[in-house]
Amino acid sequence: MTHVVHPYAHRLGIIRDWKSRWFVRDLKADTVIREWLKKRLKGMYVADIEMERGAGTLRIIVKTARPGMLIGRSGEGVQKLHKEIAKQMRALKLTE
Repeated sequence: MTHVVHPYAHRLGIIRDWKSRWFVRDLKADTVIREWLKKRLKGMYVADIEMERGAGTLRIIVKTARPGMLIGRSGEGVQKLHKEIAKQMRALKLTE
C-alpha cells in the first residue's frame, strides 16, 4: 500500500512556494488576517494570498488577475487596505 500525497506537496520547492513563511507564534494572526482579507477582497479576482514575516515586519502578497481594482488611483486602494489591516490587527490584539 502507498500513501496518498496531495499534488501541491509534490510541487513545493520546484514550481511552487509555501503559502506562508512565518513563525509558529504568528500562526493565529496569519490565519485570521488571511480569512479577513478573503472576505474583504471578495469579487476582486484574488487567486492567492501569501504572507511573509521578517524581524518585526509583515509582508502580504496578494495575487490578483486585476491589480487595478485593488490598487486604485494613485495607490489609494493599497493605502486604505494597509490602514484597515492595521486597524483589524489592533482590534483583534494580534500585534505585539
